Amino acid sequence: MIVTVTLNPAIDRTIVIEDFQIDHVNPVKSTQRDAAGKGINVGKVLDRLGFEPLLTGFLAGQNGHFIKENLNALKLDHHFIQVVGETRENLKIWPLNLRKMIELNEDGPLFQEDAYDRLERYLEDRLSAGDWLVLSGSLPKGAPTDLYARLIKRSHVRGVKTVLDASNQALEEGLKAHPTILKPNRQELETLAGKPLPTLEDIKGFLRDPRFDNVEDIYVTLGHQGALAKQGTRWLFANPLTLETKSTVGAGDAFVAGLMVAKAKGHGFEETLKYASATASAATQTEGTTPPAPYDIQTLFTQIILKEEKEGKQ
Repeated sequence: MIVTVTLNPAIDRTIVIEDFQIDHVNPVKSTQRDAAGKGINVGKVLDRLGFEPLLTGFLAGQNGHFIKENLNALKLDHHFIQVVGETRENLKIWPLNLRKMIELNEDGPLFQEDAYDRLERYLEDRLSAGDWLVLSGSLPKGAPTDLYARLIKRSHVRGVKTVLDASNQALEEGLKAHPTILKPNRQELETLAGKPLPTLEDIKGFLRDPRFDNVEDIYVTLGHQGALAKQGTRWLFANPLTLETKSTVGAGDAFVAGLMVAKAKGHGFEETLKYASATASAATQTEGTTPPAPYDIQTLFTQIILKEEKEGKQ
């Protein structure tokens, strides 16, 4: 079983603008509202690829109701804990002339300890040894920064494997619990390092820090520059594909879903990186957080070129 946890979900409203100009009226080419949040995005891609994930986390208010109805329409298995407040709505503006996403994200409901306790008990009831728990996205406002670390520790005691895709203090604290797989992007890794990491050698140098020693696999997504992966002393780099991008929303989440599919199928290190990279690339060819099609992923999979990186000096 693969369970995704979204503690601070959202409705993602994606607006596409043909020719964005500051201080001008910008006609909207298209708009789309999706149930989102990183764990939900991962779950939608997994479902599209033939898996049956369980989605959980917190939902609140009318926006929470919209998300539940959206997930029901997609026939996704979910069990969210209802909390006080209103689930956030995030605005994603995709100007076709700029090819860069403008993101405006709300905070969402305040953290509620009793709701977290219910979530923890639910996960213990549903997860068994060998299952995967995907922990991704931001924490609710006011939540303890070690929330993901708590879930990782409790999961590992029971033989459950974990994936951590977080940022800021949630990433820093979660890393201390040694997730099975870590999936940061460059910006998240630079925040953790406290300095820029402009080259692959800079990233590799930082990932040799003892803090990462007990993480089995690390996958660093670099956007249009590809992806770098570490397993033990092995390093692989996936070259980026040259594609006409429709939206980058959810591409990192699609990468995580690709990792889960590859792991579930027993793929090795190389195939796992290729499949995750192909899934993320295919996701950039869809509008909003619409999951990519398996055929498109397989087509791109054959085009991904891997390069073995040298371990270098310690």
